[in-house]
Amino acid sequence: MNNIEKISNFTVERYSKRFEKHGYGVKTLGWGSVEQQNYRFEQVLAEINPEKNFLLDIGCGFGDLLSFFYKNNK
Repeated sequence: MNNIEKISNFTVERYSKRFEKHGYGVKTLGWGSVEQQNYRFEQVLAEINPEKNFLLDIGCGFGDLLSFFYKNNK
């Protein structure tokens, strides 16, 4: 097994266990609370200009950043 496969297997196992324990939510992803998550998202919004920049959110959890952007009209 090569290093990429080892990392992939470790990641799948880690987040599968966290999902079984916490279900669909920020704790599955290793964050403390929705408020902490929203604070991070607000910091991202403060640094980008949606007319000039784009943000690629791939493999970053449940897609909550996109939902946050929609709720905040970004």
